[in-house]
Amino acid sequence: MIQVHHADEPTFGFNPQPVWPEGYSHVADVDVADEHYADVFRLTNHIERSWQENAAVTPVGEAVEGARSTSVGDIIVLADGKVLRCARVGWKEVSDAPTA
Repeated sequence: MIQVHHADEPTFGFNPQPVWPEGYSHVADVDVADEHYADVFRLTNHIERSWQENAAVTPVGEAVEGARSTSVGDIIVLADGKVLRCARVGWKEVSDAPTA
């Protein structure tokens, strides 16, 4: 299970990113294995339908209805605890993420 966290004040990659984890809200859990983390972007974007309707996605909190798509700057947390930020191309590990 991969957690999806959207920036509370998204910058879409144009300004410094919010501080992780304080500047983010947990919006979904995606039922894919860690090695398939790249699928999270597609599964949490409004493409063919609202991402909240995708079978592998469980919306959390206010994301049950109307949450925006995952964008540059948003965060995913893999089941193994690794934290990745959505980049303009792909995902980049968050090096300043607190350790458990």
